[in-house]
Amino acid sequence: MADVEDLIVQHNMENSPSYSTNLALFTNVTNCNELRQLIVQGKLEAALLNACMVTDPFHVVIAGHKAFQLFQQGKMKTRTLHAEIIFNLSPSTNINESFKKFGILDNTSNVLVVMITQGNAVEKISEVSKLINGKLVSLTALNTISDQEKIKRFTVFQTRNFDVAPYKME
Repeated sequence: MADVEDLIVQHNMENSPSYSTNLALFTNVTNCNELRQLIVQGKLEAALLNACMVTDPFHVVIAGHKAFQLFQQGKMKTRTLHAEIIFNLSPSTNINESFKKFGILDNTSNVLVVMITQGNAVEKISEVSKLINGKLVSLTALNTISDQEKIKRFTVFQTRNFDVAPYKME
């Protein structure tokens, strides 16, 4: 089995290199209801994403970077930094809708954990992994987990919106 450190993807913040966005993918998760309760109670500081709604980890890194910038500026629309990450993934401006689409639900079985940390992310994600009844796997497994059809249904940009002929100047 791979070491926890090998399964965490870490991206340093461009403007604040001591902070990083950290991603860890869990499959076969069976206790999402408990995890949601821990988040609501403030006992778990992480964004828990429904992994089937993520096509590329880069999107999550960008959402994390934007959330961190808004946090530093005091301009977040949600109550916590990690909730802001989920909100920033959604094309919707409705916070509840964002959580329903990109956050975990009781029946979610694949969870992408996102944490913005300063310092040792491995230790913090190891603590979170003890709370999750599931298997920590490589982020490359996201390719087989993401549900392209579900993502197409929920996103605003669908192929039919791009069937417009290019503008021609006369």
